[in-house]
Amino acid sequence: MTDRSVFQDQIRQLGKLITQFDQMPEGPQKVACKELVQLLMDVHGAGLERVMEIVFEDPASGRAIVDKLARDSVVSSLLVLYSLHPDDLETRVRKAVDQMLPRLRKLSCNAEIVRIEEGAVQLQVTTTGHSCGSSGNSSSGSSYQNSTSMRRFKARPCDVPFEASG
Repeated sequence: MTDRSVFQDQIRQLGKLITQFDQMPEGPQKVACKELVQLLMDVHGAGLERVMEIVFEDPASGRAIVDKLARDSVVSSLLVLYSLHPDDLETRVRKAVDQMLPRLRKLSCNAEIVRIEEGAVQLQVTTTGHSCGSSGNSSSGSSYQNSTSMRRFKARPCDVPFEASG
């Protein structure tokens, strides 16, 4: 398994544990666990923020290093988590859509950003060709269409097949 797939597995496991934790009854242990997690997040966030400050102290190479860090899928995810990513959400989404367009075009599809609002992204995915008897169709929001069936899904951050990180 690659480092990236291990990281993605860890993110999925983290999501499962958070769901289990959220379902636990309220009580002093749950409060203490929340405080522990928040403290760890604060410590890690402060450390990462300081790393970014040190990197930016060198104007000649600082920006290039930050850009390289932002392109790394694991580091980029952490920079987003701690609100330290150099690109804003719209820029990350546009880059991600641009990266997936060649793959979509091979499938006779296209994707366009409809809107980005309050951290939510709406894409419109359209089929542009006629394959396997399908006609040109448009899909927006929470649906996905292929040539043989319509499937519904609720996207979660771990399920998105592309990353808005780099």
